[in-house]
Amino acid sequence: MVEESAADKAGLKAGDVILNFDGHEIIDEGDLAEIIRAQEPEQEVTLSIKRDGKDVEIKAVLGKKLIQLQDAGLGAEALTST
Repeated sequence: MVEESAADKAGLKAGDVILNFDGHEIIDEGDLAEIIRAQEPEQEVTLSIKRDGKDVEIKAVLGKKLIQLQDAGLGAEALTST
């Protein structure tokens, strides 16, 4: 995870797996990229993630500029924290 990146500010950590993006089930990184691109900038969303074997929900706000996905499945560089 890149320190001070949008994903970092949203509270995502290396190793987190996004299972659901605002009601949309995520099967693979391509699903997440497609869903993020369809959203409006600065929209608040809820992420359901798996962290250390536990289910966790994170509220986040989409950033103004979508950046390429990184960190093997995180794909949350378009997020900022709420």
